[in-house]
Amino acid sequence: MDFGNDRDKKMKMVALAFGEDPRGTSTAHLTNEDLRFLFIGAP
Repeated sequence: MDFGNDRDKKMKMVALAFGEDPRGTSTAHLTNEDLRFLFIGAP
């Protein structure tokens, strides 16, 4: 198992999901699949 690789993927996913839009507001964009990967792990 490569835990570092999964960790890097998760960190990038969260950073992208919580980035700011052009108006400067922060919104979350995570799908159910993203949340499953973040909290349960890769299949």
